[in-house]
Amino acid sequence: MSETITAAAHLADLEARMIDGENVTVAELAEARAAVEHEQLAERGRQTRRARKAAEKAAEARAQAKIDAAALLTDHSTAAVLSKWDRARDAIEALLAEVDNHNDAIDQAARALVGAGVPGMGFNGEPQDSPADFDAANHAVIAQGGVFPQVVVDGARHAAQHPGMWVCALVGQVAKAHGDLPLPGGLTLVSRLGDTIAPNYMPAPLVEHLAA
Repeated sequence: MSETITAAAHLADLEARMIDGENVTVAELAEARAAVEHEQLAERGRQTRRARKAAEKAAEARAQAKIDAAALLTDHSTAAVLSKWDRARDAIEALLAEVDNHNDAIDQAARALVGAGVPGMGFNGEPQDSPADFDAANHAVIAQGGVFPQVVVDGARHAAQHPGMWVCALVGQVAKAHGDLPLPGGLTLVSRLGDTIAPNYMPAPLVEHLAA
């Protein structure tokens, strides 16, 4: 820019001198004007190169951003989310299956004890059939309708579980660990689950497990 100002100042000086009556040749005046035009064009050229370089850098940045965005969504696509969802669903299915197996085992164990004549206990806490032979460490708990909600084997009490309570507790634990998991409309998953994830609603073995 300083060179452009110098050329312009030189031309202005020559013009002032001519107006003042001094002798300035055509060649001098033409050369000064050419110098000014040359510097102006040179500056425009520099501006053009700077703009072109900036445009090239911007284009490169846009292209790289597209590549980076594609890479991010390749690594963390909806397909990846669905894959984790499938695995989570399979894990819950396995949990439910194991709860069912647990309940079936309680029923089978209770029936085996009762079938062998081992006295059971009514749901009211009173021994049934041959109280003198009642074994507090090994007996079935018999509810109304001949259902076996519990069985005691080797002194350990095993209670049938409600599968839904286990799933509610699982989802509730995860939700609480993630800010209650907000839902659209200002709600949260925890608020929607409500009392189903309250401590007094959780399966007793799970409460003990979490407290350990």
